[in-house]
Amino acid sequence: MFAGNVGDQRTVIALIELGPVRIAQAVEGGERLVGLAVAAAHNAAQNLARANIAHGFGFWNNTAGFDISQTLIAYSPDLSTNARAFLVGLLNTLLVAGLGIVLASETNFFRLFPDRPADTVNLGLVTLKPGADPDRVEQALRASLPDDMQVFTRPELTAHEVRFWTTRTGTGLIFGSGLIVAVIVGIMVLYQTLATQITRQLPQFATLKAIGYTNLFLNGIVLAEAVSVMLIAFVPAFAVALALYAVIRSETLLPVIMSPTELGAVLAITTAMSVISAFLSLGRLRRADPAEVF
Repeated sequence: MFAGNVGDQRTVIALIELGPVRIAQAVEGGERLVGLAVAAAHNAAQNLARANIAHGFGFWNNTAGFDISQTLIAYSPDLSTNARAFLVGLLNTLLVAGLGIVLASETNFFRLFPDRPADTVNLGLVTLKPGADPDRVEQALRASLPDDMQVFTRPELTAHEVRFWTTRTGTGLIFGSGLIVAVIVGIMVLYQTLATQITRQLPQFATLKAIGYTNLFLNGIVLAEAVSVMLIAFVPAFAVALALYAVIRSETLLPVIMSPTELGAVLAITTAMSVISAFLSLGRLRRADPAEVF
């Protein structure tokens, strides 16, 4: 049942109804896939060293060189390291979060926002009788309520909240940007891995060309290798995600679940990443000329 002093405030009503490819001939064994990540990391480190680009975690011991106005522990821009600066920032974050948790209460909220009376209704819940059609009830409520009030069924309210938090808040934008960066980095890491492996196995690819295999077949080898690496990484990543979801549910009581739709979407995105990486690395495969190798 909906009740409350609506006044001039914009009010939302939620209406909830209770109630086998031959490519294996050219691959030297599945154990080679395990070494792809190690080969990529080694190759990347060599390239960075040749370009005089610092890599690794040695920067933690470098002098920070910047000031931090609020510190809970001793810190000096000229003497403290980047690791010390990171610790200072972490402690400051925990301090702000802790104060927010302690000081935030219903009374303090209305003290900070006096223009919002405590008796203002922001969300009303309508419980339907068994057998009632939520869509018809929704239409009837929209016809009888003022225009400044919104009526949602449960799926519509869920979609509205997801859209709001993902497109209109800093948290959603940060996670969205992080997702884009993760996809790009994943594509480039897999591309570097495949390109390194192709370079090392260039004589073998040239041999396959010499005995009559087409470029399309060789392209299929690279594509199968990329998808295999993706699948090998996908299984443990999926297991870790399920474990994290379980921890979040138990600690926060939030209904975080991995639905089949979300699982399928993630699998499709990772498959697309592996295909893109494979196509990017085919340029090196075209250099497999039997005449040059032999």
